[in-house]
Amino acid sequence: MLTRAAAAEACDLWVLLDRGTRHRTWLGRLLSLPARDIEPCFWLGKAGGVAVLMFLDGAWSEYRATDPDGPAPATEAQRMALSCEEPTPAPPESCLRAERAFAAAAEYLVRGERPRWLVYQYVR
Repeated sequence: MLTRAAAAEACDLWVLLDRGTRHRTWLGRLLSLPARDIEPCFWLGKAGGVAVLMFLDGAWSEYRATDPDGPAPATEAQRMALSCEEPTPAPPESCLRAERAFAAAAEYLVRGERPRWLVYQYVR
C-alpha cells in the first residue's frame, strides 16, 4: 500500500490499528465509547515530491515529523494540500522529502516505533 501511495502524485493516507471489538460495559454504552478498539498510528500526506508525516499516540496527540537535515522546499499550494484539512498551510519546517517520509512510515510499520533519525514536534 505504501509503495502505491509513494508512486502517486498526491496522497492522503491514515494508518490505524484495529484491535477488534471492545468489551462494552453499561458505563461504556452510557459514555458512547466506540464498539471497536482503534489505535491511531500516523497520517501521511504527499503533494508532488513533498510530504508531511504526523504520528499519533493512543490519546490522538499529534507529533509532527521534522527532518534534522532541514525541511524540503515546498510551494504554498503544496503546503496547503498537506495541511490535513486545517485552514492554514502546513508549517514549512514539517515538509519532508517524500522519499524520507515514506521510508519513515515503512520503518514504523516494521518496528512499531517512530524512527529515531527524525525529530518530532508535539502539536497537541
